[in-house]
Amino acid sequence: IHPPSAVVWFRALHQKMPVKQLLHKLSSTYFTSSYCPHCAEVEEDLIHFLIAFPLKLAVWINFLTIFFPDTPFSQYMLQIAASLSLIQIVGSIQRSIWKSHWSSVFDDFPFTSPLVSNICSKNIWNIHHQNSRD
Repeated sequence: IHPPSAVVWFRALHQKMPVKQLLHKLSSTYFTSSYCPHCAEVEEDLIHFLIAFPLKLAVWINFLTIFFPDTPFSQYMLQIAASLSLIQIVGSIQRSIWKSHWSSVFDDFPFTSPLVSNICSKNIWNIHHQNSRD
């Protein structure tokens, strides 16, 4: 697994993601709400943080459809998908969502599916090239 993606995996597997539900529990004076900062409709737990928020879910669906479709896809995508493992692809998706989430929180970078997908494409492309050199 790509090292930057491993951090996100580790945090998710060990329930150490800084989700609003946990942060609110740890410091309710600083984190006054446990609700998702993007939709403010539900408490932000691990599943909502990584997958269930609709814009994040759109990124997952987009990339899983590209790399693991039920129908044939382009030769170019076949070459990239063949050079990567499922863990590398899923790790890249997680890392892109992670990075974009915190960019929106701290840098007022908009969290939109096309922007996150663009970041994810770059991450997957970089891993593909790195694998090609090894």
